[in-house]
Amino acid sequence: MISAILFRGINKGTFSFWDFYAKRSRRIFPALIFVIVVGLILGTLLLTPREFKELGAEALYGSIFVENIRLARGIDYFGLEIARRPFMHLWSLGVEEQFYLVFPLLLWGTWKLLKGQVGWLLVALLVASFATELHYQPLDESKAYFWPHCRFWQLGAGVLLAYVHFRSNKNCFYEKIKTILERNGDWLSVIALSTLLICLFTFDSVTNQYPGYWATIPTICSILLIGAGRNAIVNRTLLTHPKTVFLGWLSYPIYLWHWLFLSIGFSLYAGKVPFLVTCALVLLSIVFAYISFTFIEVPIRRMKANKKMLFSTLGTLFFVGAISGLVSLKDGFSQRLNAEQQKALVTITNDRKVPQHHRCKNSYDFVCWSQTGKEDGDVLLIGNSHTEHMMNVFPQFAPDSVRVDIYAAGGTRPLENVVRGFSKKQKMRDAKIHNVLKAAKASLAKVIVISNTWKNLTPDERLLLKDGSTDTFDNIFHQTVKNLMNSGKKVVFLIDNPQMPNEMENCMGLRPVNIIKGSCTIPRSEYNDQIMAQKNYFTKWAKIYPNQVFVVESGSALCDENECFMLSKKGEPLFTDTNHLTDLGASVVSEKAWDAIKPILKEIN
Repeated sequence: MISAILFRGINKGTFSFWDFYAKRSRRIFPALIFVIVVGLILGTLLLTPREFKELGAEALYGSIFVENIRLARGIDYFGLEIARRPFMHLWSLGVEEQFYLVFPLLLWGTWKLLKGQVGWLLVALLVASFATELHYQPLDESKAYFWPHCRFWQLGAGVLLAYVHFRSNKNCFYEKIKTILERNGDWLSVIALSTLLICLFTFDSVTNQYPGYWATIPTICSILLIGAGRNAIVNRTLLTHPKTVFLGWLSYPIYLWHWLFLSIGFSLYAGKVPFLVTCALVLLSIVFAYISFTFIEVPIRRMKANKKMLFSTLGTLFFVGAISGLVSLKDGFSQRLNAEQQKALVTITNDRKVPQHHRCKNSYDFVCWSQTGKEDGDVLLIGNSHTEHMMNVFPQFAPDSVRVDIYAAGGTRPLENVVRGFSKKQKMRDAKIHNVLKAAKASLAKVIVISNTWKNLTPDERLLLKDGSTDTFDNIFHQTVKNLMNSGKKVVFLIDNPQMPNEMENCMGLRPVNIIKGSCTIPRSEYNDQIMAQKNYFTKWAKIYPNQVFVVESGSALCDENECFMLSKKGEPLFTDTNHLTDLGASVVSEKAWDAIKPILKEIN
C-alpha cells in the first residue's frame, strides 16, 4: 500500500518527502511513544535494576529505530535471553523505518532517469539483498537476521507486487502477471494461507537456519495471498470480513504491546510462566492495543500531517528515548531498592567479576587465571561458566604448597574437536574450549579438575565435529579423557550444582514491588534427578580407570537431606541466577571439592 502511494505520487509529480514522512510519523510515533512510557512505568515498579537497565537501553535504541543494529552485534533471536528483553521486538520496526528512509529517496532519484521503468531495478535490489542474507547466514546468524540490507528483500517483494499492479494498465507483461494471479486466486489463496499456517506451527525446527532459504516460503505465500486479489475465496470470505479488518487495524498496536507484557511476565516468573497467566497477558495486550488505537491513534490520524506534526511527534519520541537512555546510564536506578536489597544486588552482580591482577599475562581467547601469574599450577580447573564462577574462591581452599591455575570458556563443553555450528561467532566460541583442552594437556598440572554443565547427557548423542563429520558423545568423551590421562594427568569430574527454579532477584524480593516471590529451594530428590545421568556416566569411567578418573559430588554441598538452597542459613545469596554461584556459594562447593582432591594429590606426592 505504501509503495503504491509512492509510485502514484512520484509518477504524477505530486510526491512530497515532508508529506510522506509526516504521515509516517503520525501513523507510527504516537502509539510507540505511549508503549515506551508505559514500559518505563512498569519497569520502575516491577523490574530489578539490571532488567530495568536493559529495558532502558532497548527503549532508547527502539525510539531511534536502530534496535536491529544493536541486536546484530550478537544475539540468538530464538534463545532464552531474548525473552528478557521487553522492547527487543522493535528491531523489525527499525528495519521497516530504515527501509522507508532509503527506498523513497532511491525511487525518487531513479524514476525520471529510468522513465518509471524501475521493475528490473527492484528485482536487482531484491536479489542483491537476498544474496547478502544468504552470504551472512552461515557466517553470522545475528547479522543475517537483523541487518537491514539482509531483510530488505522481504519488503522489496511487496514493493515489486505493488509495481506490478501499478504498471499493469500500461504494460502487457505486468498485466499478464496480475491476471494470472487473480484468475487463479481461489486456489492460490487457499494454498498460501494453508502453508503460512503450517509454517506457524513447524518453523521451530528450522530456527537455526532462519531466515535463509526458509524465509522465502512465508514471503512468497504472503505475496501470493495479496496478489490473488480481493475476489479470491480466502480474501473475500475471511480477510475482508469486518472483524478481520478491525483486527488488522489493531495489528500494529498489538505488535507494540504483546512482547512488553510477555517479557515482563517472563522475568517475574523466572521463565516459567503459567499457561493461564500467558493467556491473561495476551488478552491484556489486546486491551491496551484497543485503548491506544481508540484514544491515541484514531484522534491523531484525524489531525493534519504536516511539518509541525512531524517535528512534534519526532521530538516527543526522542525525548522519551533520552529518558530511556538515562535509565540505562544510571544502571536501572538501584536506588529504588532499600539498603539491604542494594547490598544483596551488589553481591549478585559483582561476584563473578574476576580481579584483573589474577588474569594471565599472556593473551588468551579464553579466561585464564593463575595463582602465581606463571601458569605453573599443580591443579588445573577447566570448564565453562561453571568454572568461571569458582575463579575467585577455588584457589583459597588449596593446601599452602599447592598452586592452582584456571582455564574457562563459557557456553561450551570440554570435548575435543566438537563444534556446534560453523558461523563466525560459533567458531570463535568452539575454538576457545579446544584451546583450553590443548593448554590443559601441555600444562604442568598433575590433576585436571573439570567443572561444567552436562545437561541432558546422552552417550549415544551424535555430535558435530570440525571436519563436518559426526561421532557419538561417548566416543568423543572417551578420547578427550584418554588424551588428558596420556599427558600424565589425573582427571576429576565435579558433579554440577543444582539448577534452581527461580532467579535470585525473585527469591530475595529484589524488585520495588514484589508481586511474585518464587521458591528459594528445590527438593533434594529433584536435584538427584538432575544429576543422575552425569553421575552414573562419570562413575562408569571412574570404574574403568580407578586410579586416574575420579568423581566428586561437590554440588550437593548446597543441599541437606531434604532440600537444596539458594540462600545460606544467614539469608545470604548462594546463586547469582538460576545456576551460577556467588562467591559464597562457590566457596561451599569448592571446599567440598578440595576435600576429595587433597587425598589424590597426597597419593601422587
